[in-house]
Amino acid sequence: MTSPNIAYATSISRQKIALGLAAMVITATSFAVNGAADTAVAAQPTIQSVSQAAGLDVPDGRYGLDKTHGYVTFGYSHLGFSNPEVGFNDFDVDLNLDASALEKSTFSVRINAESIDSRVEKFDNHLKGPGYFDVANHKVITFESQKISMTSANTADITGLLTIKGQSHPVTLAAVLNKAGMHPLAKIPALGVSASATLSRSQWGLDKYVPMVSDEVQLRIEIELPQAK
Repeated sequence: MTSPNIAYATSISRQKIALGLAAMVITATSFAVNGAADTAVAAQPTIQSVSQAAGLDVPDGRYGLDKTHGYVTFGYSHLGFSNPEVGFNDFDVDLNLDASALEKSTFSVRINAESIDSRVEKFDNHLKGPGYFDVANHKVITFESQKISMTSANTADITGLLTIKGQSHPVTLAAVLNKAGMHPLAKIPALGVSASATLSRSQWGLDKYVPMVSDEVQLRIEIELPQAK
């Protein structure tokens, strides 16, 4: 026969086990509900940030270059010893924006080839000569978009024709919309865009010293585009 003390102790233990199981169920249920809510809350800023980046809180229309915040540069390998960066000091950008359907926008760049700048005057003159950009006969480099394909909420492939020395070949720029909104200083709508592409310079007849100086060139564009007046 079980003693009263043992029966009592067994009853208490069973109550504790039952309470423990109930607590586990309540905790698991709470975790499931609150966890899902936390996940939704955690996901919300990401959705908002993408929306803010790609929602384009700016009007349709033309946007041009802020020349104090614009850079077109290209880099290459020099004999494997260094990777020089060369740029252009004078260029214009024209963006005709469709804010609700970015793929319907158009994008063009016009570069004054004579403004090439390696920060070494002797080399600049070499690059302007007939062996390279031949600026006496080809003063302008242009890029004209033909197709814009959105690859995410704020990235796109911009395919167009790049014309150098009178030769035009297709190039696809991988573009990132960094920001779109009211410029805090200029007080007008503005966009910031980064774009890049890998080119083979020999396609445009710029093949001097290949392969000692790399045929592959890394093109980079960093621009701020306020609304055109």
